[in-house]
Amino acid sequence: MEWIPRDKYNASGGLLPSNDFVWLANGSIECEQKGSAKWRTIRDHIKNAVTKGAAQGIAKDNFLVDLGRRSLSPAMRRNLERWNVDRSAAHVRGIWVLSENGAKLERIILMSQK
Repeated sequence: MEWIPRDKYNASGGLLPSNDFVWLANGSIECEQKGSAKWRTIRDHIKNAVTKGAAQGIAKDNFLVDLGRRSLSPAMRRNLERWNVDRSAAHVRGIWVLSENGAKLERIILMSQK
């Protein structure tokens, strides 16, 4: 990973949105990191990042969700797999989950809309 510096400003002096890091070992994709063990918090963080980034011309569509010491529950896995099906205005390209204090890294296979 290589962290992306937050050093670009808009005309009014506020920071422009950016992704958090470039995942070098995963095709050098830009990713946003979100940490929480609660589904509602993760859902809101990802949705807000996608929509606010898009409004300012920044694609935030790859996410690394850090659950800390917790495991990925079957319910959270299902919710993440259905992300693009359930949220037509906040599609993502990839979600990975880091859990059990970094011992597990899992790619979420996103369902597509039918």
